[in-house]
Amino acid sequence: MKNNIALGILGTAVLILYILQFKSPVSTTSADADKVEIADSTSIDSSASIVTLSDSTFLDSLKEADYSRIGFINMFKVVDQCPMLKKDIQVLEKKQINLQRKEAQIYKDFEAYRQKKERDLKLMQEQGLLDQMTYQMELKQMGEKQAEAEQKVLALKPKAEELQKSQMTITQKRNDIVQKALDKINEKLQLDFVLVQDGMNTSVFPLNAKNDITDQIILVVNNK
Repeated sequence: MKNNIALGILGTAVLILYILQFKSPVSTTSADADKVEIADSTSIDSSASIVTLSDSTFLDSLKEADYSRIGFINMFKVVDQCPMLKKDIQVLEKKQINLQRKEAQIYKDFEAYRQKKERDLKLMQEQGLLDQMTYQMELKQMGEKQAEAEQKVLALKPKAEELQKSQMTITQKRNDIVQKALDKINEKLQLDFVLVQDGMNTSVFPLNAKNDITDQIILVVNNK
């Protein structure tokens, strides 16, 4: 019995040694493979860097522009939070809204008149009181009222043009004030570009001549 147990333990030990003998080379092979993969990866990255540097020499004059500093201005927020700018806009908007209401009221009054006349004519026709002469007279009167409404709308045009000029003046004033503030800030920030969001439009303004590639574009186009 004891001999059987001893033989069993010995057999187990031999089996473990046998497994370890074949396991060790596999681990070594795996480590070697990892080294090869790392080496290949390094080689690929190195070659990629070389290609990038080689390509960049084509634009040597623009090396300084590789890392541009960009600022962003939300013009709506600037106007909304700067009382001196907001006041002008509010006064202008109030005048524009008032003018729009006047124009809308003119059309509304004429439309109400037209609908009433149509109802009156229909009722007269149903009652047998509408003759051709009366009908023509009413149509003429409606035409005169329409022309009168159109003249009233045209009379508002000079005011609309005046408000448009005021808007341009206010916008220019706003831009000048913001530009002065930007110049002051840029003494420290040294920005290359500034993005300005104004309503639905976003404009890009260069602040540093080193980013100007106009001459390079002209050169390439002319050498085709």
